[in-house]
Amino acid sequence: MKKYLLISILVLSLALTSNVCSLSLVYELDTEFSGGANPSGSPPWLRSTFENVANGDVKLTLDGLLNGTGEKVTEWDFNFDPALNAALLSISWGSHTAPLPDLIAFGNDQWKADGDGDFDIAFYFPTSGDVFNDNEQAVFILSYPTDITFNSFNFGSVGGEKGSFGTAAHVQGIGAPAADLSGWIGDSGGTIQNGAVPEPATILLLGSGLIGLAGYGRKKFFKK
Repeated sequence: MKKYLLISILVLSLALTSNVCSLSLVYELDTEFSGGANPSGSPPWLRSTFENVANGDVKLTLDGLLNGTGEKVTEWDFNFDPALNAALLSISWGSHTAPLPDLIAFGNDQWKADGDGDFDIAFYFPTSGDVFNDNEQAVFILSYPTDITFNSFNFGSVGGEKGSFGTAAHVQGIGAPAADLSGWIGDSGGTIQNGAVPEPATILLLGSGLIGLAGYGRKKFFKK
């Protein structure tokens, strides 16, 4: 009987492990903090997702959720573990529909959003021509000399009078073509999400299987 119970526990452990390993850090930019203009429509207007990948690297996905025709992201800033040296980060470009950034800059507390609050990573996207706007996505792989995880980017900006944000972005072209307004937007708090939550039906089937295995083991035990 012990043999079947051990098998049951192993099956359950493997199933649950496969469903909880896909954690990510998600920032939804839903707050205008500069006193500028709100982007069109309901927030969130942008989303960023950090995920662990192989070799101790982290994948960063930037999603444009802007609604206005002329709206575009021209700067997008992030934080990094203050115990590490952001200047040692390296980056490679993944799949994308958004344009390549004109510049990606790294440095501890070197970049300010709206002149307020210090960030460690800054992406500068084109301001004309092929711009980063609605329904576009940019994917990057971030590397460091030692292993990093999504939690290496789970820090708020420092020194700002307008709040501490995990990420901030400059949106321009708000109200275009009638107006060309802009605003700085940030997150109201990052969330750790699980990308593979077990469905109730799956758990029920697992439970039924364990009961069946346990019952089978018990019959075998008492037949002896």
